[in-house]
Amino acid sequence: PEGGCLRVSLTQHQVLAPDVQLSNPVPPAYSLALVAYDLDASDIEALALKLKLSRNDTRLVRELVTLKALLPRLAQPDLAPSALVRLLEPFSEAACCLLSVAERGGFVHARLEEYRAHQRSFRPVVTGDDLRAMRLPPGPTYRVILARLRDARLDGEVTTDEGEREMAARLVEEARPGDFKQN
Repeated sequence: PEGGCLRVSLTQHQVLAPDVQLSNPVPPAYSLALVAYDLDASDIEALALKLKLSRNDTRLVRELVTLKALLPRLAQPDLAPSALVRLLEPFSEAACCLLSVAERGGFVHARLEEYRAHQRSFRPVVTGDDLRAMRLPPGPTYRVILARLRDARLDGEVTTDEGEREMAARLVEEARPGDFKQN
């Protein structure tokens, strides 16, 4: 995100020496979101009105507070990587970054950094074009199959590209309407 999570982490938590200058300043909304981290929803709304925050800045602060409410789920050691992705994907990268900064040094921080570095942008090898090549008619089933493939890869159920393609073929066969089945 703009300003970079690392800069936020370094400047907000005094990890960076005071005399070191950063080339890009940290957006003020990031600092405000961290300051507002312990406020409840009604206090957030009052703060937004009092400071006349922009819609985007208010949304970021709300997102961070909403994410904070998810900490018990994020701290569950048995939370599957696919479940983590589904839990966090509705939130902006900036909000996830700020939660990571706010929870620095713990299990949730490490989990969020792994999510941001590897899981957030993970996509299966199989694409909609591949599903179309398997003669599956375009439609909402594509999203379901691609999400299932992503989950299987993230959770280690499928570990190779070939295994993913085989799983896709099975899912397409299961999803294909009777009149489209190949013999």
